[in-house]
Amino acid sequence: MLFDTSINKPLNMIKAPHFNLTIGILIYIMAFL
Repeated sequence: MLFDTSINKPLNMIKAPHFNLTIGILIYIMAFL
């Protein structure tokens, strides 16, 4: 479930405004690190 939320969170950020898009990318980078 945590893994699923980790995938869905950046996807929801992409659907949100540009500011949230930047946060989504940061979360995505942190997930890889």
